Amino acid sequence: MKSKTIIIIASLGVVGVILMVVANNWEKIFGDEDNVEVGTTEPNHEYPYKPKPEPQAVVPILDPLKYTEEWDKIMMDDFESVETEWVVGDYENEYVDPFDIQIKNGKLRWDMLYQKPGLFFLESPKGMSAGFYVAADVKFIESGSANKSAGLLFGKILVHNYIFLINEHNQYFVSYFDGEKVENHIPYTSFDKNPEGTYRLAILSENLILRFYINGAQVGDLRFDFFAGGHVGVALQSIDTGAMVVEFDNFEYRRR
Repeated sequence: MKSKTIIIIASLGVVGVILMVVANNWEKIFGDEDNVEVGTTEPNHEYPYKPKPEPQAVVPILDPLKYTEEWDKIMMDDFESVETEWVVGDYENEYVDPFDIQIKNGKLRWDMLYQKPGLFFLESPKGMSAGFYVAADVKFIESGSANKSAGLLFGKILVHNYIFLINEHNQYFVSYFDGEKVENHIPYTSFDKNPEGTYRLAILSENLILRFYINGAQVGDLRFDFFAGGHVGVALQSIDTGAMVVEFDNFEYRRR
């Protein structure tokens, strides 16, 4: 029997949350290929925008910073100043308590105690784009679980969200979420461990191709028939309960 998911969407300014209450086995949503549609051979201009199902050769871009050096530098934030355009503060929420986002010691720090599973995201205050480069340093301070992930939000328009996340077990994945469905576009995949525990995640989106990077290495890519882009930002997800503390740093956003 397939898992059932009830997804409740709430809004906190540009802080958003998709709260997921799961009957039966949550992991099946993320681990069972029968629950994942991998695409269509016909152009699909309705959400979710799906990557092409057949493998396609994508030319690697080994140095995305050099490749995008002439692009507009929209936002570069090292979080050294507590004066910020990001939406930060303490929030009351029955699913996560405490729920605290602060700029602290030069980091964008999230302190969460999950009472129920959920996805939380924070949009960049600098608008949206289909051609972009976005990157941030991610470090887990506390989680201790492969069921807790953090990383980048991209392609967000209204309730439609795409995420590129990693967990402390050195796995990354790319997924789509809305108020009704969860779709994996890149399943859980292992990557090399950094002894220092900091991982720089980056996404380069251009000409319907999205390339994904961890610590400068291109780890995956997706080719779409249609991709409208959207807002970018950072995101946290937990598919179980318990504490999660994550720090983001050196957020960078460029537009083509």
